[in-house]
Amino acid sequence: MLSVNLSLVLMKYLKYPLLFALSTFLWVGCDSDDDVNENVCEPTETMGSLRVNIAGMVNGSNLDLGTEYTLSDGNRLRIDRLKYYLSDIRLVRTDGSETMIKDVILVDYDLTPSGNPAIPNWTNEFVVDAPTGEYTGIKFDLGVRQDLNESDPATYGSDHPLSASTENMYWSWATMYKFVVLEGKADVGSGSFDESVVFHTGTNNLYRQINTISQAVVISENQQTDFDVSLDIEALFDGPGGQIDLSVSPVSHTGSGASFTLAETFTNNMVVAFGN
Repeated sequence: MLSVNLSLVLMKYLKYPLLFALSTFLWVGCDSDDDVNENVCEPTETMGSLRVNIAGMVNGSNLDLGTEYTLSDGNRLRIDRLKYYLSDIRLVRTDGSETMIKDVILVDYDLTPSGNPAIPNWTNEFVVDAPTGEYTGIKFDLGVRQDLNESDPATYGSDHPLSASTENMYWSWATMYKFVVLEGKADVGSGSFDESVVFHTGTNNLYRQINTISQAVVISENQQTDFDVSLDIEALFDGPGGQIDLSVSPVSHTGSGASFTLAETFTNNMVVAFGN
């Protein structure tokens, strides 16, 4: 009797092929829930967004490009340009696991519009999509991950942070990206800002992971959540990596020898300069 009934059912579906195909899709695409005797599909991941603001801080105030600041060693510094890459941006879940939310981003403290609608106005804040849930902090790496660092800028669209249209962030001679660009002037005792300060750091050897920045975060569906980070500018020149006396060592393009050592000191200081 069962085989006869089954045959009749199959004949009915074969007579209406569209109905048969749809039923097959629903049967295969969902898991059977024996407790309620009905098919239950796996829920799709819900998303919200996260706005990350990285404020440059000097003497308790927000960094303002072109403004003169006095450092703890008495030297005066004016930063005219500061931008850097962050890679593998991820949120830390309550169980310690990590969720990647962005592969690479460019942070730029110059808020002047690009003037080209095809090129994003990279600033010190960015917004990325993130899965809903509870998190305990954020992690990211300083620099451009090796596989991306060795990629060709020409392969990216103008709206990508690694695009060739991103000004002054690629070493054509080294065929890799600058991780950090800091440029400005310093007064190291002369009474005028006549000392050029230039730190262009990069190469895979200076790629660094930054410790978790802890802060409870809840991402809700279709909602934007804020996450504020600070960067201690003075710590770039006086931190665990060592002290950088701008009257003696104001310039590094990474390279090798003493220039690389200076870039390494700067990088190791910057790694711990990020915080809440």
